[in-house]
Amino acid sequence: MINIWLEEAVLNNAAWCDAMASSHDIPTDWNELTWVSEFPMPPFYPNIVTLKSDISIDEKIDSLGPQLPLGWGIKDSFNELNLASKGFAAVFDAHWYCRVPTSNVIDNEEQHSKVETVSNQSELDRWVIAWGEGDGIFNSGLLENNCVELLYVQRDDRVVSGLATNKSGNSVGISNAFGSPMDLLVCVNAVIARHPGKGIVGYGNKSEIAALSNIGVKEIGDLRIWLSQ
Repeated sequence: MINIWLEEAVLNNAAWCDAMASSHDIPTDWNELTWVSEFPMPPFYPNIVTLKSDISIDEKIDSLGPQLPLGWGIKDSFNELNLASKGFAAVFDAHWYCRVPTSNVIDNEEQHSKVETVSNQSELDRWVIAWGEGDGIFNSGLLENNCVELLYVQRDDRVVSGLATNKSGNSVGISNAFGSPMDLLVCVNAVIARHPGKGIVGYGNKSEIAALSNIGVKEIGDLRIWLSQ
């Protein structure tokens, strides 16, 4: 079970990177081992994501390196590569997590009423400002993707928390979360209620996973982000 959901989490995250690339008209390439973009990606997004354990990506690094600016990234989805000799530095480690679908569906109308979905440019602008990590990453192209939703909690006409979701396979991924732990739980509960038959997957640090543990989220694997130096 754990291995199945780890694979779901990795593939879902690659699908999210692909959705982000598509929203910026950036070409990508998939095979069963890797997700790759040969062109500069938006900030925080990698050019290579490993999709299987125990593989070598040396040839891809040698091919991409000369055509990308310094700082391009690799998501080592199983935290098993040593890329220092290839000119990369490990910038952070994180942990994959999953909430498997259960019969205990969240059904709280009060919580549901607090969660809204970004549907136009004005709402997207407000979401991005509240997210606070920079402009030019999230754009209206994402709103045209039926597998992507940006959710938020609004209070007194102010966006106080939110997250991005994307559907793939048997899972819904959550990412780019912001806001207080209580308001974030409202958003995550809304995702669970909207997709009762799907696993909820993502990655974060130990404290983030601990905050979600009371709704059934468990750590399922490790990953590492490398940046070229």
